[in-house]
Amino acid sequence: MPNHDDPGAELSAIAHDLSNLLAAIRSFAIVIGEDAPEDEMVRRDIENILGAVQQATALTRRLRELRVSLAVNR
Repeated sequence: MPNHDDPGAELSAIAHDLSNLLAAIRSFAIVIGEDAPEDEMVRRDIENILGAVQQATALTRRLRELRVSLAVNR
């Protein structure tokens, strides 16, 4: 249950949940890539998925940094 009194804790929970989802997406993309035919279009799609996962992972880091910043400024 979200704690609206502590936005930092809520940010941390969101970052944690997002990280878990991204880990699953990354794992599935890797497995699909290993089993995919040597199709350049499929490989490019998988690379795009993995690139998007990296970008979203960077956003989760920023959420965690924001949480720390909120805790320090409290």
